[in-house]
Amino acid sequence: MHDLLRRNGTAALALQFTVLTAARAGEVFAMTWAGVDPGARVGTIPGHRMKSGRQHRVPLSDQALAILREVMPSNPVKDRYVFAGNQPGRPLSNMSMLALTKRMNCEREVTKHKPRG
Repeated sequence: MHDLLRRNGTAALALQFTVLTAARAGEVFAMTWAGVDPGARVGTIPGHRMKSGRQHRVPLSDQALAILREVMPSNPVKDRYVFAGNQPGRPLSNMSMLALTKRMNCEREVTKHKPRG
């Protein structure tokens, strides 16, 4: 995390957010501003995007809220992705996070959700 905090860019912020919320990378990539309630300090993942099929509410720490403030446009549109990709209307790709961890030369093989092995 120390190395990650020194990195710039949307992929680094998305990975930090993933670590802080213990969310799956796909849930973070697909998150839209409609699911973010900074006042209630919660992010909501709709049931259709969850493995269980049920809505999931994620508490947001001060650090997670700070990341959201950093990526939030001045007038967020509810159906726009929080971590937008380079192509308009598309989320950040999973490959961007994989490339980031590769550039970071992680000492052991890791995934964002759980340790391998």
